[in-house]
Amino acid sequence: MVKAIAVSTIVVLFIGSSAFALGDIFQGFNFDANLIGSISLPAGPGTGSLAQNLLVGNDQSATGVGTAAGQGIHGMLNQVGFADGMCAGLTVDQVLMAGSIDAAVPFGGTSAAGQVQSITGCLGQVAQGQGVAVIGTQSLAKELGPGGAGASNSVLLNQGQGASNVMGAVAEDSCLAVMQNSSLGGGPGSVGSVITAMQAGTAQVQRVEQVQQ
Repeated sequence: MVKAIAVSTIVVLFIGSSAFALGDIFQGFNFDANLIGSISLPAGPGTGSLAQNLLVGNDQSATGVGTAAGQGIHGMLNQVGFADGMCAGLTVDQVLMAGSIDAAVPFGGTSAAGQVQSITGCLGQVAQGQGVAVIGTQSLAKELGPGGAGASNSVLLNQGQGASNVMGAVAEDSCLAVMQNSSLGGGPGSVGSVITAMQAGTAQVQRVEQVQQ
């Protein structure tokens, strides 16, 4: 019996991109990607494999009177797993998530945003923040007969933003690259397991304040 399950989901939320007053700009962006894979060879000879690839791309820009802002995020997620055995009980479980750190909090916001920008008119405050987050787990287990299994997770996320008005300009970039690999093998009667986990995150916040005369 060979059972292989592969699931991938992605949710993209646009918080907003608009100019609500003379030169005012606020725009935010949040994304959530999820890759889940499972392979099970409970008994008898068999093979199983899975492969998932996900690309994420978003760009936003806004202009007002004496103001301009732009931001973008791009990502690539890959997940590969396999199992091959003769009368071996093999299990491969993978979870890979890429989301966002709540960058709206420094501005008093309540909505989670991977990127957020706020410009208060052409002479007011310029502020922006961004964040990325990755969580990856892998679990490999083997019982009884000869066999082997492997799993691989990889993530590449890049985001950048820039904003300006008469008072000044801000720009920031962040890049996150993570790779996770696991393998398991053994002969007849051997038992083993491999469990791995990773977490990574970055956050940036910038402000340009109006000088009080």
